[in-house]
Amino acid sequence: MLGLVFFFILETGGTFLIYGSSLPDKLDQMLFVEKGDFVLGSATAYYDEDEYPPNIITLPDYYIYPYPVTNEEYMLFLNEWYEDERIRVENGNIYYQSPEIILAQTAEADEDTPIYYESNSFYVPDSSVNYPVIEVTWFGALAYTEWLNEKYGLDSVFHFESKTFEEGVAGFRLPTECEWEKAAGWNPEENRKTKYGFQQEELSEKLANYNTYEDEVLLPPPRLTPVGYYNGKNRGTEKAVSFYGGYDFSGNVYEWCLDSYRSDYYSSIFRTGMTYHPWWYDAENPYAAVRGGAWLSYPEELRTANRSHFHKDTHCNFIGFRIVYQEKGD
Repeated sequence: MLGLVFFFILETGGTFLIYGSSLPDKLDQMLFVEKGDFVLGSATAYYDEDEYPPNIITLPDYYIYPYPVTNEEYMLFLNEWYEDERIRVENGNIYYQSPEIILAQTAEADEDTPIYYESNSFYVPDSSVNYPVIEVTWFGALAYTEWLNEKYGLDSVFHFESKTFEEGVAGFRLPTECEWEKAAGWNPEENRKTKYGFQQEELSEKLANYNTYEDEVLLPPPRLTPVGYYNGKNRGTEKAVSFYGGYDFSGNVYEWCLDSYRSDYYSSIFRTGMTYHPWWYDAENPYAAVRGGAWLSYPEELRTANRSHFHKDTHCNFIGFRIVYQEKGD
């Protein structure tokens, strides 16, 4: 187990697992991202300081979910863990029982979330089931992945008691920053990374849900869209999909990543030359990386290379998450 780490996940092999009908059918839509190199970071006129310098990174095979996790999917997890007495609800806040860690909020605590808790059960109105879950902390996102690992009969990847990760095990987890950026923007056929997460260099309201207001004061309440909304079939949309088949990599909700955040991360990779699937975690670092921008973000924040961060206990109406599956290391 690892506390303060800068380590590299082992090359993988094996067969991807499908659990069965007790899990949401969408899980068998996991997208395969083939082993290979890509360019992490940016050296263009658009880059922020923490995106520099760019590094050629090698990643093993992995699988990533095509959409952010939805309210319905998260609700299934909450109900199972509540029944197992793994979580409790107090004043609308959802806590991991021991140690006590806040995972998420219900509508009682924040009206922006459509997840309700009544009579010892969580539910979501039909009109909100396919929207990305919000008001979930970094720990709340990890709890969902641990629930999946239990359902698949896999070992734990994250240990809540010690706040450490298990190395080299097969399982579901959050994507590393490297995995997220490759899945969002890399085109291996053209050997290049696109500016936005839908294989294009220009942004429009037909391609993503983002802030088109000039003054933040004019922002409306959360104007989320259902996951995968920008598919070219819904009115006023064009198909906005990454090379690997993922939606919503730019806009709608920011997405939690596995990494703790450090501004000099890319320069550290450059200095050390450790470019095989790097990621960085510090149990004492209170901040985690987020990617992709959200409904309230300006265009530059939707770039695939853009980095941001929030406290791991943050729960708000513009952060969600998606999952990856990593096969067991050699």
